[in-house]
Amino acid sequence: MSGSRHKRMNAVRIRKENQVYTAEEKRALALINFEEKQQRENAIMNDFKEMLTERLTKKHGSRLVEDMETSAKD
Repeated sequence: MSGSRHKRMNAVRIRKENQVYTAEEKRALALINFEEKQQRENAIMNDFKEMLTERLTKKHGSRLVEDMETSAKD
């Protein structure tokens, strides 16, 4: 190959490699974002469960809450 064609082919190869790395980085970033979203959702669900348990305990006593927890496990 002539010198100018060789430079052009190298430039194309480098661009293709960068595209592959970019796709891999996008996949990794999407996975990280998904995991962070799951953690936030789990924290919100746990807070909601605690709040619900506290309100039911205040309103109906601990007996009702214990009955609900045992029925949820079954």
